[in-house]
This record gives sequence, structure tokens and C-alpha cells, in this order.
Amino acid sequence: MGTVQTKFYITQERIAQVAEVMFLAAIMFLIVRKNDYPWALKRSSDILFLLSAILTALHLTFAVRWSSFLQTHRKVIVGFSLIFSGLILASIVSYVLDGVRIDTEGILMFGRFFEVGVVVLLVGFFATRNPHFFRKVAITQLSTLVYLCALFSQRNPNVTMGRFVLFENRSDNVSYYLIVSLSLMVVLFLERVKPFRKSFFLFYLVAIGFSSILLWTFVRASWVGFSAAAFFTLLMWILKTKAEKAKRVFIGIVLIILLAPLGFLVAPRMVRNGVIGKFFPAIQRQIQEEVGFEKATTLVVAKTVLVDKPSFSFYDPLRVFLWKEYAKKMIERPIGFGIHFTTFTRATSQSTVQWKLISSLGPHNTILEILVLGGFLALYGFLYLFYLGFKNLLQAFKAGSDTRWCLYVLASISGLAVASFFDHMITFRIMWVMVGLGIYAKHIPIVSPSPSITS
Repeated sequence: MGTVQTKFYITQERIAQVAEVMFLAAIMFLIVRKNDYPWALKRSSDILFLLSAILTALHLTFAVRWSSFLQTHRKVIVGFSLIFSGLILASIVSYVLDGVRIDTEGILMFGRFFEVGVVVLLVGFFATRNPHFFRKVAITQLSTLVYLCALFSQRNPNVTMGRFVLFENRSDNVSYYLIVSLSLMVVLFLERVKPFRKSFFLFYLVAIGFSSILLWTFVRASWVGFSAAAFFTLLMWILKTKAEKAKRVFIGIVLIILLAPLGFLVAPRMVRNGVIGKFFPAIQRQIQEEVGFEKATTLVVAKTVLVDKPSFSFYDPLRVFLWKEYAKKMIERPIGFGIHFTTFTRATSQSTVQWKLISSLGPHNTILEILVLGGFLALYGFLYLFYLGFKNLLQAFKAGSDTRWCLYVLASISGLAVASFFDHMITFRIMWVMVGLGIYAKHIPIVSPSPSITS
């Protein structure tokens, strides 16, 4: 019998396909970042983004398409050019006026900005080629499903100070990944409410699990962020379904409102106590002082620790203090301090130690962060890119593009944008992936001839 031989041909199209697979794999591995892991593992997403960029560059070179690529993505290039111009100008001015040289951390910061710029351009390249790219991103981002395993584990080592940090260094990052995943779940179970489909239960149960893990991170910024994501999803969904029975809208609102309490109920008791402590700091302080965090986890829900008039609070005085101090710093130099701003201290000896602490913490506000790094020039580029994302999404929505992906991307960007007001997320990669999807939303497939979101 003869043997059948197959030949593998390296073509321009095949190179582009492999580049897309690399990019999607990078999104899947974004949740893996723990410093204890081997370098190749904890940096796997960066490596995969780099390989995807190299293969894309090879494709464009072989196909002689660089000119059309630059023309198609000129607005994104302009936005990031403004950001880089602000960073470079601020860094040069800081060197001339203060003699501050760019250190290793400064170079890494510049590299992070370059990476997210490449990520947005890669999103544009793949979105313009493949109408199913939005769906693929949504699916690969659901690598967060692995978090749900922790809800069934009696002894979970994946916590730091009680906060959920599976595969990550910071619970903040976990919570921001979950904003994106939860946004998808909300969209998927809403579209299955009426007419009712059995798959509704699957997506709603996953959403409850994600909500529980989100509470477990104890990151209030993400709680506010997801609330904003859910609000915008509901708003646009109601506009799209306003001609239908109000019963469907009411059910959708109730289902979303119930996510938080149901997530709270299925969470381990330790998590429930931690959440209560976030809302009632007086209780949290007393139980930590008296018995320590681990033992206190069984006390709050059981109401065995009593505090006189435990007032409700969602206010973080440290963040407000940081915002005020960084705002004062920006008045001194609106052009920004460059990519090495953390080396600055105040001139007065009484404030030097305090300012060092503030610098090490960062402004905990993305707008202030970009202002400190690159001034108003970089901020303009940053806001311009977000403007493109929101504008193009709304246009795609009006044009009748697939509502699922429009809502998914809109909710994700909205939730991350709101959360960014309470943290420094200027180079957080999943946020830029979603912004890129928003910018190229016109490539979401059209599924209806609807000319308006209210029709």
C-alpha cells in the first residue's frame, strides 16, 4: 500500500492565521502572572503577544501591505503617538530641569506602553480580517472559568491576606479580568430570558460563581466597575427591547440585582465576613485587633463580635489623600514628570517621607497616572482612543451589528474605565484589548437591518 504524504506550505495567509492563534492564546494566559512561576510561564502572554506581532509583521511584509495597514489604523497610531510624545517630552524636561535619568523601571514602563499599542493594532488587524474575531476573544478570555474551582475547595491556598489571587500577584488584577468575563455572562443570560432557553441556567450559574469570586477579591473598585458595566448593559438592552413587553426588562433587572447577594451566599464564610468588613470598617478593625484575621473570619456573620454603632462606609481616605497630593504635583508641572516619576520627593524635609510613600503607592487613578507620566499631551491621546472606542461601538450598535458583541465590549470598557478611576491601570492589557475591540467595532457582523438602537 502506498503512503499518503501531506505537505505543509508556509503561505502569507497561514502566517496570519498562526499570528491570530498566538494572540488569542496570549489573551487566555493573561490571568497567569505570579512572580513565583518560572519566567517563561509568568511572561507567557507577553511572549505570545510578541510572537503574534512578529508573524503579523512578516505577513504584512510578504504581502506588501504595510502602506494599507498604516492607512487603515492611522487613528490608533495618532492616539498612541500623542501618548508617546507626551511621555518622551515629559522625560526630557525632567532630565533637563531635575537631572533625573531614565532607569530600568522607566525603560520597562515605556515598553509596557509600546506593548499595549501593539496589542490594539493587532486587535485591529485580526478584527478586519475575521468577522468571528470578537467571538473568539470572548471565548478565550473565559480562561477565568478556572477560578470557579476555588469555590468547591475546602482548603484553598490561592489567597493572600484572604484575597483571591489564583495565578496572580494582586487580587486587583483578578477582579478586573472578572469584570470582562461577567460582562459576557450578563449579555448571554439576558438574551436567553425571553423567549426562555434552557442554556440560561448555565450562564446564570456561571455569573453567580464569577460574582462570588469578584467579592472574594475584596476590591471595591471592581465592585463599582462591574456595577457600571451592568448598568450600561441594562441601559442599551432596554433601548433595544423597549418595544417588547416590560416583563422581560423587569426580569432582566431583577436577575442582575440578584447576582451580588447570590454570589455572597455561595461564597465561603471567610469571604462573607471579609465583604461585611469592607462595608463596616469598625467591625473589621475590632476583630482584627482582638483575634486576628484568620480567626475573625468565623465571627462577623455569626454576630459574636459586637461593635457599638458599626457605621456603614464605602469611603477610602487614603485614595482621596493620594488624589489630592498628585493633583497638587500636577499643578507644579502640567507637562508631566516622565516615565520615572516615582523618584521625585518634595523639597521640604517634613513632607519628604510622606511623598516617598505616596510615590511608591502611585496615584490610584488612571487619569492622574497618565497626567503624571506624560502630562496633558499623553492624556489627550489616551482619551482620544477611548473616545474612538465608545463612538465606534455606538455606531455599530445603531447599524444593527450583533447586539451580543456590542453589549459585551461596551460593558467591559465601561466597567474597566470606571474601575480605573480607583487604580492605576494605564497599561493593563485586557483593558486595551477591549478598547481595541471597541475601536474596530464596525467589523462586528451585521445581523439585522435595524437602523437605530431604539427601533
